[in-house]
Amino acid sequence: VAIGYEGLVDNQLTGVAISMGAGMCNIAVMYQGMTALSFSVARGGDWIDECVSMDTGVSKAKVTNIKESSKNLNLNKSTINDIYEEGTEESNVLIAIRVNYLLTNLRVQFEGIDNVPNFPDPVPIVIGGGTALVTGFLDVFNEQFDQSEFPIPVSEIVLIEDAHTAVARGCLSEAQLAEEDEEDNS
Repeated sequence: VAIGYEGLVDNQLTGVAISMGAGMCNIAVMYQGMTALSFSVARGGDWIDECVSMDTGVSKAKVTNIKESSKNLNLNKSTINDIYEEGTEESNVLIAIRVNYLLTNLRVQFEGIDNVPNFPDPVPIVIGGGTALVTGFLDVFNEQFDQSEFPIPVSEIVLIEDAHTAVARGCLSEAQLAEEDEEDNS
């Protein structure tokens, strides 16, 4: 919801917000600032980092650091080329990070829900969180996203500005709106 308060402002707080943060991927479907539906996919964020760590032998802390700060890590690269030297920590992390699990689980989660809202117009999906910071993440997400299997028409998929701090900024925005409502009702 906090990602929605930060990233869906230009769409009247209506759309789908995904936080690719620590521990889980949290999803909120919002309509005019109200949460219509929310759920979590347990295998995201830290789980991805842990699996990458196990697959590569690189510590989880180092995987997280590489994932979030590497200038060379790029999910668009399907093969190791001059930027990556096979067997390096960065190349091993690149090979191990995948987006497919999240998208498969999103589809499965939506299939099990009877009250998915119907929107009159396509809505955006906004994504934030540390896992989304890897160069090429949004491109891979878009490539693997299948509108025909998603129950809500989507207008665009965007990475929220400053994805690492978006949840905190969204919480602040929500608190400011709540404070304005209290002042208006006084």
